[in-house]
Amino acid sequence: MLRARPSRRPAAIAAGLTLAAGSALLVAPADSAFAVGTPKLKVVSVGHTSFTVEVSGTGGRFKLYAAHTIKGVSVVNFGSAESSKWTHSKHVTITGLKYSTDPYYYRLIAEAGGHHAYSAIDGPVGLAPSKPTNLALSTPSGAISLKWDSKAATGYQIVQATDAQLSQGRKIYTMHGPDQQFTPLGLTPGTTYFFAVRARNLTSHSGWSSAVSGTAASKEQSLSTVTYNIREAVHDNEPDGSNHGAPWSARKGPAAALLRSAMPDVIAIQEGASFVDGSTTERQADSLTDQLGAPYKLARTEIPPTEKHYFRTGDYIIYNSNRLAPIGNGDHWDLGHASLGTQHWAAYQEFQVIGSGAQFAFVAFHLIQKNDNPATDDVARQDQATSMFQQAHTKFPNVPIVYGGDTNSALEGKHVVDSARVAARAFGIDDAFDAAQSRHNTKYNSANGYNEKPPAFSDDIDAILTEPGVGVSTWDELLNLSHGKFVTPIPSDHNPVVAGVEIPY
Repeated sequence: MLRARPSRRPAAIAAGLTLAAGSALLVAPADSAFAVGTPKLKVVSVGHTSFTVEVSGTGGRFKLYAAHTIKGVSVVNFGSAESSKWTHSKHVTITGLKYSTDPYYYRLIAEAGGHHAYSAIDGPVGLAPSKPTNLALSTPSGAISLKWDSKAATGYQIVQATDAQLSQGRKIYTMHGPDQQFTPLGLTPGTTYFFAVRARNLTSHSGWSSAVSGTAASKEQSLSTVTYNIREAVHDNEPDGSNHGAPWSARKGPAAALLRSAMPDVIAIQEGASFVDGSTTERQADSLTDQLGAPYKLARTEIPPTEKHYFRTGDYIIYNSNRLAPIGNGDHWDLGHASLGTQHWAAYQEFQVIGSGAQFAFVAFHLIQKNDNPATDDVARQDQATSMFQQAHTKFPNVPIVYGGDTNSALEGKHVVDSARVAARAFGIDDAFDAAQSRHNTKYNSANGYNEKPPAFSDDIDAILTEPGVGVSTWDELLNLSHGKFVTPIPSDHNPVVAGVEIPY
């Protein structure tokens, strides 16, 4: 039901560099190639408010320009760009830049004997972020979890070692986003580990924080988790933008095949409440579970239509009964803001892993889609996410929790803030997209809008979210493509998101 939105991440560097080369040829004076050699640049150092390039291929004196856009360092815009002083040194430093995570593009002018030449526009370069502070370690469910404070950064690196000098058994983890918490993977119970963190802005890094240490006390249970908005069958005859999807009768087979390809242990389903095939008792979630076949079962998170006083939330949990056993019946929470048009819910079920005995709670949710008033609606989404996290912590105070759902949130397009993830960070909850150490298909939007060619702006409104103590090993998005296009019928206007998680026990 959602349309592709612009990316919340930087545009592809390669495209920028192609444009850059073209810009250089268009604006350089006609005689520059004959009078002065074309400068070539290499970034050799980056500071918090400055960076230095090394010049080759020419002589004379040099001046470096920088701006946050490629257009900003075209010759006609030099007057408004940041610039260095003229220098004869082959190492040119531009200073006084204002730190932010917005990248800089740069260009140099070389001048000798009244002639001049321009380098190609180059970049992006990220200024070096500040060193993180207040690194702290906690042990939820016996696992080690880290959190820290930091000013703006595009990601983090965490170093792990078995000695205070951080040199023995050294391992580096990468956080791909602004989350300021992390759960290390593969720790040996009874072993003491030491950790430090540094901030990252594109390829530039801060210094390392002070180190902390702690002893691992839990084992880890690997699980494959999925979230999938299957699009309500009641909307089968309605367009999604300019595109039309196939009816559920044609979509359910490809949807089940896509899920089976990942062999997930547990699946969060959104928009699964519609009655199908003329039935008054079979929900879309029942139909999908039947299509998946054994050993998959549907958790009881509401009163089903086969019983009196039944109630449909649209959010469901399907699980592999060979791997997981439900602990009692699940239920659901009202997430509020029904005054904006429709009610939204979060379904939950507690499970025990057959064999290891590891226990965890799984939550399937769908935040409000409404985008009539971005500021108001983003606040509503943040309120709904906050309500869900509060209710989950009250219900499962000592149980690891994993959430899967449609956040309807992104950083760009119709949204003022990525409200669901803002709420998650306030609770120390990670987005698996950011925390996973191995990722696949990251360029594709998780909402595809039934476009024949999948949108590739990396706009991830569907998310697996993990509480402190739950590690994330892998992240993937499932698409059935042939020559870059969807194989039809496209199962839904969303793609399933898969995360491999590690549950402490």
